[in-house]
Amino acid sequence: MTDHMQMLKDLQSIHSTHKCPQCGVPAYCSMEAGKSANLCWCMTVAKDDILPATGVCLCKKCLTAEA
Repeated sequence: MTDHMQMLKDLQSIHSTHKCPQCGVPAYCSMEAGKSANLCWCMTVAKDDILPATGVCLCKKCLTAEA
């Protein structure tokens, strides 16, 4: 199973907060869900300069590829 397919399978049990603006898959953002930024997986890979111009978080696959 590819990483992308595993991510989609994992998301079936997690409420998505938006679609990734780069690839369109459902994505989850703790901050958009009203939770602490410290709970978001992206804090381990995200850099300020890779936030997309839309201001919407990328999915894990796309953000990891950008980092």
